[in-house]
Amino acid sequence: MLQNRKRIDSSVELGEEVADFEWTEQNYDSKNNLYWFRISKNRTKNIPSIKHLKEERQPVSLDKEAYVGNYTIYVFDPVKNLIFIQSNFYGLTTRQSELTLSVLRERYKQNQGEKIENTAVKLEPIIDPNALLRIKESEYIRKIAIKGSDVNRLAAEDIKSETLHYATKATQKTSGINFELTLSLGKGNRDKSIDRKEVSEIINDVARLRSRNQDVGLKISAKEDLNHSVELIDFVEPRLKSNLTLDFPNRETPGAEFIYQNFLEQNLLDKDTGDGYTRGFLQKARTYVDW
Repeated sequence: MLQNRKRIDSSVELGEEVADFEWTEQNYDSKNNLYWFRISKNRTKNIPSIKHLKEERQPVSLDKEAYVGNYTIYVFDPVKNLIFIQSNFYGLTTRQSELTLSVLRERYKQNQGEKIENTAVKLEPIIDPNALLRIKESEYIRKIAIKGSDVNRLAAEDIKSETLHYATKATQKTSGINFELTLSLGKGNRDKSIDRKEVSEIINDVARLRSRNQDVGLKISAKEDLNHSVELIDFVEPRLKSNLTLDFPNRETPGAEFIYQNFLEQNLLDKDTGDGYTRGFLQKARTYVDW
């Protein structure tokens, strides 16, 4: 794929948006046997303006061929067929990534004269087995978000958590079917935590309810201590994630290679700390995918 720039159409329509494989921002890292590339998500709606303080905004005019683009980096490991995807709020969703990669794969096979199977790229998350342990060991629970469906079924269950019990009964009382409940401490209470006993009860209830095929979900935002950032963990599907810190000038867009090299250096590869090796994110992913 990386050597076929002039022979393969790199754009993929996604409804009102268009994905585009960035040919100038991709490479094969032979030293580490990793491929990295960037795909943009392009739109012609909701265009921002240029603004100087205390002055009127200046609208951005796009010609017929121009888009506003947001970018997502992908790193592919051919050893275990793993792909690491940058989490970008404005970038491609997982579903859009699957569709884009499926179309590009089909075009590549067609270009090479290979048989095109009726298959699509499917991205399955790698589950982090230590995520729930980190919740229990975190000093601060900052936010919890609970979802539930079919409250009439839920109401018949033995629910220990007062919060979950109240959400179920209140929804049922108002003739509702589903509910979403978010509890948060806000930004001004960095050294405070939601009641840990109640959170523990909620976790136990959700685990038991899901084992009985009840449709409930739970996301928890927690931090290990005041010196660590908040981590969002999906209790139902705790995906393996890695954090990356980038230092680049304001009003500039970091290049794909810059992000890739920082990913390598900060946490993707194993590190020699002097007291032994720290296992990198790549080896963790390779290990967990075999579980």
